[in-house]
Amino acid sequence: MIVADQPGNPLSNPGPQPPLNIDLTPPTIGEVKLAKTRLKGTKGTPMRASISEGGSLDAEYYRLDAKGHRVYNGYREWSTFLGINSFVLAARWKHFKARPGRYVAVLRATDESNNTSKPVTKGFTILGAQPSPTRQAGAKR
Repeated sequence: MIVADQPGNPLSNPGPQPPLNIDLTPPTIGEVKLAKTRLKGTKGTPMRASISEGGSLDAEYYRLDAKGHRVYNGYREWSTFLGINSFVLAARWKHFKARPGRYVAVLRATDESNNTSKPVTKGFTILGAQPSPTRQAGAKR
């Protein structure tokens, strides 16, 4: 005699198992448009991106040194939804100290199943402060 915690015959066939519902398809980032690529100040620029699934979008910021090599400079993450999403790219915040220079942002979308898209790279330049006319006049004296 076999004793089991489930009622019925423990040796009987339980029937077909339901298929596993696992998402292995990574999201895609469609067209990414920046309002500007030459930025004044540290408020960033509006960006629009078409994303195929809800989840998150992260940007890793790299400053380009004099030789054009990437130097990690910070990151930003946003929640996303299916469709066209709007963000502010390159804005100064606690994990990105926007300073004058040339940069690239590497964008990746991650869906709710933790699949990650292929990276999309966007370049931008943060311009230095322009000298005010009063400073220029004072410097000539």
